Amino acid sequence: MAIDAPTDETRFSDNLELLEWGFRQYHRKKALHQGEELASPAIRYSGGELPLVVGRDLKVALRDGQEAEVEVDAPAEVSGPIRRGQRLGTATVSVAGLRAGTVPLVASRSIPAASSFDKARGWIGEHLVLLEVAACAILIAGMLLGWSIRRVRKRKGVSQ
Repeated sequence: MAIDAPTDETRFSDNLELLEWGFRQYHRKKALHQGEELASPAIRYSGGELPLVVGRDLKVALRDGQEAEVEVDAPAEVSGPIRRGQRLGTATVSVAGLRAGTVPLVASRSIPAASSFDKARGWIGEHLVLLEVAACAILIAGMLLGWSIRRVRKRKGVSQ
């Protein structure tokens, strides 16, 4: 297998053998399968989750013992309207630290737009502690005002 082979035919044969050996070291493997769920962001207002699935297969070349790494870039929360198949993120596959390919993550089902009721309910749920504190403050202010009015009436001698 020398580059300085005695004949062109021997050199071509040796180079071909070397290339074939190199190609045998790798095999194509499906790193991501179409329809595979990789993320499930929360659905704002209506609750639940929306599974995000791989939009198409992605094959990569791997050496024996080598592993593919998948990095998912998807939102933590979504809100409608969203149509089935709409692109909402990506999945990137790396091999030995090098990017081997990227595929879209798509909505597995449609999500309608949130109704005004859903939005109001969601706002109340997100601000429940604040609303409880405000209600307590109003209740305490009302009690203090009533107590103050009773004291003033008592001083003036007004009967209740």
